[in-house]
Amino acid sequence: MPNAKVVATNEGTGVQSNTTTDSAGAFLFSSLPIGLYKAEISAPGFQTTVFSGLKLDVATTVTKNVQLNIGPASQTVEASRWSTPAITPWGR
Repeated sequence: MPNAKVVATNEGTGVQSNTTTDSAGAFLFSSLPIGLYKAEISAPGFQTTVFSGLKLDVATTVTKNVQLNIGPASQTVEASRWSTPAITPWGR
């Protein structure tokens, strides 16, 4: 999904980092501090998707494909405890 908004929130501190997906729908956060994060992906005309409990460790890269469902942004799809134990930076 091109131009989707992606927000990473550190669950311990509440500090947010923002980015948007590129023309291929890929995104990357670099230099995020280690910790537990919540990722929120949203785009106009699609339900917001939220992943929580994402553990970020040092020098690890993880790929995660996310599918946004058609529907109002007021509806949110939530998933907790992502199956991958550690990620940083985030990517496509």
